[in-house]
Amino acid sequence: WEKVLLMITEIDKVLWSEIKPELANASLIRIEEIAGVTVPYIHFHPTLVPYLRQSNQQTADSNQQSAIPLRYATGTIVNNQQLLDRYWRGYYEFATFLYQTDTQSPLQARALAVREMPNLRRALRMAIEAGAMDEAVQFAECINRFLNNFGRWRERDEVNKEVGSLKLDVGSGGITKAEYLRETQRGQVLLQQGRAGEAERVFRALLARLERGAVYDSRYAQTLILRNIGRALGAQGKPSSAEEHYRAALKLAGTLEPTKNVRRQMSACHTDLANVLRDMGQYAEAEAEYNTSLVIHREQGNDRDVAVNLGQLGTLALVQKRLPEARKRYVEALETFRRMGETQSEAIFWHQLGRVAEEESEWS
Repeated sequence: WEKVLLMITEIDKVLWSEIKPELANASLIRIEEIAGVTVPYIHFHPTLVPYLRQSNQQTADSNQQSAIPLRYATGTIVNNQQLLDRYWRGYYEFATFLYQTDTQSPLQARALAVREMPNLRRALRMAIEAGAMDEAVQFAECINRFLNNFGRWRERDEVNKEVGSLKLDVGSGGITKAEYLRETQRGQVLLQQGRAGEAERVFRALLARLERGAVYDSRYAQTLILRNIGRALGAQGKPSSAEEHYRAALKLAGTLEPTKNVRRQMSACHTDLANVLRDMGQYAEAEAEYNTSLVIHREQGNDRDVAVNLGQLGTLALVQKRLPEARKRYVEALETFRRMGETQSEAIFWHQLGRVAEEESEWS
């Protein structure tokens, strides 16, 4: 992305405005405009890489410096290590930006994430090599959100393996934020893989350590872990126990300052609670919880979460044989996930529309 390119290289903007059209005319770069994004994405021609490498080596030989220098078109020399540090730190900041932007501008965030994923993955490895443990774990969490959404789980597992080997200093009995994030991600992957019992044990161990609060003391984190325990219990066919944990999470969240993140997590918890109420046949209560969640997500402009809620309302309508409403909800959700490129979710709602068609045809 051009904005990241200029931030990392620190090329003078006036100079870049002169070089850019010349590179484009020579087909050494291709400038891609992304819908809804004001800054373009720059694709470099592969022949540019060996040329720059050769030029860099010639500069290094002529300067006889211990660190390999790079020379810009201005003749300015920059230490290679400084550039590499700016590279991983720049992409760390960019990953955080994408993570935060994904809730309200998912189409644009994901368009950039899919193009920048090779750089993001490489920058994460460099952060690990630099010994920046806290940054590396948070970096991995940001990357994994997109790998999960893209269905690229093999790559996600590779990222988790990279950060899973890090030795994090947790002090006496407590837990650091970095370890909290890493263990939370591990539990969520186990849950996604259908290993709900193992996930529950990971989350319960995390909750116990958070409650001790020796290093990383966050009641907000506790609400998230209570919700994850509820999800693990629900996946094991224990809806009443799951309900208990969801209500505990909502109660704790109600004592916190109602920031945007807190409100968003409360909304997600209302959705999860509605799911188990639906499974227990408490349809009116479930619909009320879904609608509570839907109001919060619409207030915050979280299009993806709105689509999730619409899909859940569709399933609630389906089990109650309100087929026209179920179809309407599923189609709305399907269109959103198709725009976002979430093929797994798109497939789920095609399947649900098939179930509606079966019910309408009275097939057994």
